[in-house]
Amino acid sequence: RLLRPLEKLDAEFVSRWYAYVARIYLANRDFMMARSLVADGLSRFDSPDLYVARGLISERQALRNVSDILGAMLDHHLDEGTTTNTLRLAIADYLQALSIAPGHTGARVRLTWIRLLQRDGRAVEDATGILRTSTDPEARYLSFLFRGAITERDRSPAEAIHDYEDARREDVDTQPACVALSHAQCAAGELSRSAAVAVECLARDTGDDDMDPWWP
Repeated sequence: RLLRPLEKLDAEFVSRWYAYVARIYLANRDFMMARSLVADGLSRFDSPDLYVARGLISERQALRNVSDILGAMLDHHLDEGTTTNTLRLAIADYLQALSIAPGHTGARVRLTWIRLLQRDGRAVEDATGILRTSTDPEARYLSFLFRGAITERDRSPAEAIHDYEDARREDVDTQPACVALSHAQCAAGELSRSAAVAVECLARDTGDDDMDPWWP
């Protein structure tokens, strides 16, 4: 067992460590080790963090052939028809996490993202709910980004600009919000502003140590 030395510690702490290490394996595309570690953790702990980690693995496997998920969604090339059985497993895990901890921010954010892809009307309500109740900067950043993407897709780029600007205020250094804002400004005819933001995007440091909440 990879984390056997931690077993004498607090159960919640250890279960979160299982989930954290599993996500490191996932970030390195080692799906087998990530799944194995989560399975080991769930055999010991009924933890919402572990269910979210397992959901992330399923989500990544379901969408790994789509290089630009948000772009595909905006172009109507990604919708409920792409909700594979693997992605349904992710949904089930996020709902299970919420059944244990109804306010679990990670599960709420991931479920909002999938509902956005499915064009599920609850996605806007989910994002707004997170913004109303959460003080977590990453959750707020993603919720503004998701709500802006829904507005851009279903209404107009001009109406999405405010949410993209708010996303950048939550985390000014993140690339997706920067690109999304520039794209929406361009589509709305605000060419000079779009160009200025694009320059900021290009100047942004994208070193290996720079972690973006967009990548779970």
